[in-house]
Amino acid sequence: MELSATEKLLRKNFGIQSFNEVITRLEKEPEETFINNLFAEKAQFIQRINKLNETILKLSDTYSMALNWLKPGSIYESLARNGFGSLKTEYTSARKQMVHHLSFFFKTR
Repeated sequence: MELSATEKLLRKNFGIQSFNEVITRLEKEPEETFINNLFAEKAQFIQRINKLNETILKLSDTYSMALNWLKPGSIYESLARNGFGSLKTEYTSARKQMVHHLSFFFKTR
């Protein structure tokens, strides 16, 4: 079974095998941890993590396709080059946000 883009990110940065493991751990944390340290309710924080997961998964497919299109000789090379910068920025930003948000709960490698 192939890992999703989020799971690859989690494995690389935290040694976590699945996204469900993250959600399970967050749900076990007391509400006070979120309010006192992150200034957010637990449900809002978990919702934000789920939204970032969705964003990463959507963008990873598009990003991968754009990288293939950017290869020299591709008939789509000029099309991909036009929007690639903003796509790369958005994808990188979502990945950084995920790592940043979860680094409070998980030790980075």
